[in-house]
Amino acid sequence: MQTFLAILGVIFLIYLLFRFFPVFAGLAGLVLGGVVIALIALGFILIALPIVVLALVLVGGMWLFKKIRESI
Repeated sequence: MQTFLAILGVIFLIYLLFRFFPVFAGLAGLVLGGVVIALIALGFILIALPIVVLALVLVGGMWLFKKIRESI
């Protein structure tokens, strides 16, 4: 919910830039667009990275257990 509200806030800031400062709107819009993309990417990383690490640890543990059982 906070990410959604942050994105809405950035969109509103871009609207204000176009409304009151049209000369700087293009440059500022690009910067704010980059911030939005960075926040979305950071959100995906924070959500997906622990899941991927957990899956790799589980698969590695199962592989190691299987190798130990085969060697006995």
